[in-house]
Amino acid sequence: ISHTSTRISVTTAGILTLSGYNCSANANGGALTANSSGVISCTDDDVGTGTPTLDDAYNNFGATPSKITIDAAQGQTGGLEFELSATNNPNLVFDMQGSGDIIFQDASSAFLTLSDTGGFELTLDGTDNPAMTITNNGSSNVTYNLASTGDFVIQDNGTPVLTLADNGDLTYVSSTNGTTAFEIQNATGADTLFSADTSNNRVVIGNATGTGTSTTVLVVDSSTADPTGVNGAIYYNSTDNKFRCFENSGWTDCIDTGSVVTMGRIPEFSGGLLHADGSNNTGTMTADFVNALSMAQGEKHNYYQWSTGQASAQDYDIIVNVQIPSDFASIGAASTFKFWHSDPDGATTNAQTTWELYDQDETQCFSAAFNGASAGVWEQEAASSLSTCAFAAGDIITFVFKLSTTSTASNLLLGEFEFQYAN
Repeated sequence: ISHTSTRISVTTAGILTLSGYNCSANANGGALTANSSGVISCTDDDVGTGTPTLDDAYNNFGATPSKITIDAAQGQTGGLEFELSATNNPNLVFDMQGSGDIIFQDASSAFLTLSDTGGFELTLDGTDNPAMTITNNGSSNVTYNLASTGDFVIQDNGTPVLTLADNGDLTYVSSTNGTTAFEIQNATGADTLFSADTSNNRVVIGNATGTGTSTTVLVVDSSTADPTGVNGAIYYNSTDNKFRCFENSGWTDCIDTGSVVTMGRIPEFSGGLLHADGSNNTGTMTADFVNALSMAQGEKHNYYQWSTGQASAQDYDIIVNVQIPSDFASIGAASTFKFWHSDPDGATTNAQTTWELYDQDETQCFSAAFNGASAGVWEQEAASSLSTCAFAAGDIITFVFKLSTTSTASNLLLGEFEFQYAN
């Protein structure tokens, strides 16, 4: 096949004609054509014996790019179509073995470039102002796999505004500062839940337009006890029902509820009485005093002593009513409700103290059985919860201590108790 002046045209019948290629077996004066079956040959129909194909290694194009021109002026409005037959499932391969790229242009201006290294660049022309939409009508995911150290970056005129790092870190930088640099809105866009104001260095929760359930609410984390803190931290303590703030390297109540008052009772308790519950109450209740203890054991105590000569467990109750003073503002945390005891058999349950706490309406605030960690050692115990109890100035709080022991366990001792409130 030899090359002279080239003209490639598409007829209205959809036949691609390459004129100017001389074929030795051509029957129609040197025209190389593609027939209706898609076969490129030196005949313009299925008649004749010459069947040479277009040489895929033909490279005699010179310095100026050769073109396939679909000339509308010639009535060629059918366009150009590449159809891959379903038979044998052939591939359409563009093999860029050198440094050349595949470039799609609009009026000589490149808008899509596939580089020989696999790079992909799409430029939406500002003059034509086209839109770009990616629609996934199926159920499969659209996945961007950052398999190496490269990041996914969205830019504004060459400046990154959104960067998704390969490790998952996400960075958003507004190209210009504004009061609504970043927003989270509800599904209709009618309500703004969160906004970042980069002009004034503010983070705003809500938009001051909500009423009732439409009001945006900030909820911080909650815990039953103080976690490890850092200055400036805040959380809600669900045991004490208080906001807690970490300041000056320690946790404190965020809301100042006034001064803290500690109320206590020392045996023998004023306002207290002894009560037998009706069964297994055989024993002796006495009162005494001990001192010269370590600081960890409270140094000294007045105490009740319950003892029995019975091998089976015998118990007796000590009940104390305490009236909340008139300067009361709020009750202290559950952990401020404490009592001292000395368990003769330690963790063994033959001797134990059961502590119950009731509010004015006889709602049980707390109930638990306590055994000492060590035998015969004074220890202070604390309540873990106040449940749903309510407290007010003038209310009566009832403390019930049920002392239970056996002859084997020996004497069970109950000392002082206390609680706190704010005025």
